[in-house]
Amino acid sequence: IIGTAALLVCVLALGDPHNTPAPPGLEPVLVGAAVLLIGISMGSNSGYAINPARDFGPRLFSYIAGWGDEVF
Repeated sequence: IIGTAALLVCVLALGDPHNTPAPPGLEPVLVGAAVLLIGISMGSNSGYAINPARDFGPRLFSYIAGWGDEVF
């Protein structure tokens, strides 16, 4: 959920008319960099899942398999 929120904040900040606009054609690169950085920083314990629906399944399985509360 936190990864999704971080990605949403980045995308909304890029599209906000009150902010200084990014140079033309750089928005996709910045969104891609945000996805990459979020995945690297938060995807180590259950994979590269930014989607909360995709993230919950592996965490639940890891919890049931015996890893305990560490996965949450």
